Amino acid sequence: GVGSCADGVVSGGKRHPAGPAGSVQGINDYGSFMGDGDYLAAFNSVLLPIARAFDPSLILISAGFDAARGDPIGGCEVSPACYGHLTASLLALAPCVLLLEGGYNLRSTALSTEACLRVLLGQAPAPLGPTPLTPAGYLAIRAARQRLQGFWPSLADPQVPRPPLPPAMVP
Repeated sequence: GVGSCADGVVSGGKRHPAGPAGSVQGINDYGSFMGDGDYLAAFNSVLLPIARAFDPSLILISAGFDAARGDPIGGCEVSPACYGHLTASLLALAPCVLLLEGGYNLRSTALSTEACLRVLLGQAPAPLGPTPLTPAGYLAIRAARQRLQGFWPSLADPQVPRPPLPPAMVP
């Protein structure tokens, strides 16, 4: 079978790179400037459980790097080191092919691509600094898990530690 996953990066309330606003609820729908902690938590608690259940024999990565720190479209703060760790996690599941398809800051795209290629060539990903999960990231992950758990039973168990939420964000 063939499976497909996306991080659903959103910029300015519009789905990017395609689709009408609100068509996909992504990690960045609850606020801009999502960073390493948010992406790692989403990856570990949504994407990886689905990928493990799917049990791929090959993973094709559409590497747009719109969420990279410095990208003017994505509005996120994902570091090259984080992209390296995400790539390493996928590589642990199956052989991976990285297909470069976007990113709108040449330096950010180049650094992120380099981090991923180093991992694909057998190097360990660069160390990460602190990677806190933001309240907005928590809410986005919780919503994604709730929306998808009917299709992927592995998402029914709560696995996301809740950070302190501002009163306006309490569900």
